[in-house]
Amino acid sequence: MNSPIIFLFSFSYNGTMCHNEVLIITQRCTVCTHEFVKDIDNALIEGVSFRNISAQYGVSKSSVYRHKHSHLSQKITKEKEISDFNNLCGDVESLKTICNDILDELRKRNIEV
Repeated sequence: MNSPIIFLFSFSYNGTMCHNEVLIITQRCTVCTHEFVKDIDNALIEGVSFRNISAQYGVSKSSVYRHKHSHLSQKITKEKEISDFNNLCGDVESLKTICNDILDELRKRNIEV
């Protein structure tokens, strides 16, 4: 997950404004790229303090804070959407099985469908 850092450079030469330039640097979230990101996410969900997570995983408290507020909620929402979709697919498969069972029973009784 990227967070842009924007710098505006202005400089003058002999008292005359010469140049304005904008430099945008994209920075990776140190928590998102951490090898134990899933453990950090779980700790945040469980309510472990930023200080304890910082000490345990070697990331700054501010990085943990930014990650929680900028990225974790997006991840949880996406995972929930995927879970809901998978549950819906399972429900559809169950309904399909029930419908097929009913059709088989109707056919056994020579009832046209």
